[in-house]
Amino acid sequence: MLTLYCATAALRRSVRLALPADVAVTDVDRWEALEKPSSIAPCCVLVIPWLFDAHERARIRGLVARFPYCGVVLVTSRDADNARLFRDLPVTEVVWLDDIKTDLRAAVGRASQRRNTERAARQVEAAAPLPPLLSQALAFALRSPDACLSVSDLASVFACDRRALWRLWSRARPARSELRLEDVLGWIVLVRASASKTRTRGWTAIAIDLGLHEHTLSRIARRLTGLTLRQIAAEGSARIWRDFDVRVLGPLRGVTTWDAAGHPAVVAEEDSLNS
Repeated sequence: MLTLYCATAALRRSVRLALPADVAVTDVDRWEALEKPSSIAPCCVLVIPWLFDAHERARIRGLVARFPYCGVVLVTSRDADNARLFRDLPVTEVVWLDDIKTDLRAAVGRASQRRNTERAARQVEAAAPLPPLLSQALAFALRSPDACLSVSDLASVFACDRRALWRLWSRARPARSELRLEDVLGWIVLVRASASKTRTRGWTAIAIDLGLHEHTLSRIARRLTGLTLRQIAAEGSARIWRDFDVRVLGPLRGVTTWDAAGHPAVVAEEDSLNS
């Protein structure tokens, strides 16, 4: 589901045709409507051909500040003076009006995942069993624009030995769970990849952007989900996020501590982000 803001009816129709056909769209033609929480979906597409109005730029900043977990895609004109004006705007994606047919769907897919990514990162940060270094590292892997493909990649960011992260995970992971730290990173890569998949964007290009070979991405998918990349494309990214939530976040979210025998001791309250 997404919200589409466009003040011009004819232009709005053109943008609608460039959006995924299977996504529910709420049309908005006035800024006042965007101020209502009920009008804001996980992704919001703002079609503003020119950004010379300072008041309108201030409204964009206000929208992002009020709904920080909404992915915002700005559609605007390809113009040097216009481009300088969006450099300090806190939008998730920018798509040129001339490129909406080729670029808008992928941009919407990436922006739509922002809420899921931030929700997951906050749950990891709040997971009591995880020591601070490990929770910070995993939250970074979720939020980082660059994929962390291995435990070594993650360790280098935090200037620590990869064996230290492995030891922390083995001590803190949920009781009787066989999930490895490298599996968690694999899941993060997989949800990132599935968010970028569109009808016109193949797995080869997505894998290259992630710094992987398509065969490696395929092996990660089969090992973690039992699905092929073709099946994941058919299921959609929502399926991968649900599996990630159940298999990775669920055990961490549902239990705050374990007793000495390795049994759940305290059940966590429902995460406020689920409300």
